[in-house]
Amino acid sequence: MKVTGDMTCGLYVEGMPMPEMAGKEHTSVTPKTSGLATMEVRCENCVCGGPKATTCEYFEMLNKAKPEEHELDEKIIPSGCCNAFRPMEPSIEGLRKKAAKL
Repeated sequence: MKVTGDMTCGLYVEGMPMPEMAGKEHTSVTPKTSGLATMEVRCENCVCGGPKATTCEYFEMLNKAKPEEHELDEKIIPSGCCNAFRPMEPSIEGLRKKAAKL
C-alpha cells in the first residue's frame, strides 16, 4: 500500500531514526496496526473543535469528568492535528453522554 500525503495514523515509534529504513517505512508496520486512515484530522474538521474553535470540547469534558486522571491542554489551533480526533459524526452531545459515564 502506498502511503500518501492525505493519510494519517496514530503511530509514534520512539527511538533513533534509522536511515537504512528510508523508503521501507510502510513495510515495517501494517496499516491496521498504525491506525492508517485517509481523512483530514485537523481540529477544524472535528466535532469537538470546528473551524473557529480555540478550545477542544472533548479535552474539556475529560478534564472535568476525571480531573484526577486528566490534565489535558484544551487550547487548539484549528489547522492543527490531534490523536483524539473525532469526525463531525457523532455529535458533541453523544460525546458528552459518553463522558458523563466515565
